[in-house]
Amino acid sequence: MRLRGVAGALLGAVVLVALGLMGVWWVFYPKKGDRGTAVAREPVLLHIDPAQMEAADEPLTLPPIERSRERMSAWSEQECLRQLEYPTEKAVQALEHANEKRIQQMLEAVP
Repeated sequence: MRLRGVAGALLGAVVLVALGLMGVWWVFYPKKGDRGTAVAREPVLLHIDPAQMEAADEPLTLPPIERSRERMSAWSEQECLRQLEYPTEKAVQALEHANEKRIQQMLEAVP
């Protein structure tokens, strides 16, 4: 019984050493594309124009506000009705249904 324990430990050590050697070989062994290339590749140099790196002048100017109509101090009833859009009955019912569903979910979540 004792021989099996020693043999198992020895086998485990051999497997660990083999895996370690394979890992070292994989890291340091040259890849297929790198074989026979004695000339080192030249590094790629990027040139960025320093003028492109400057920050914009502050504060940034905002464009003027363009109004589609003249500003009035008070609106007439016709102007209000033209700008106001009443919701349809179907939209109100859909909103009511969504709100009821959300309320029901909240009430079910309360212990």
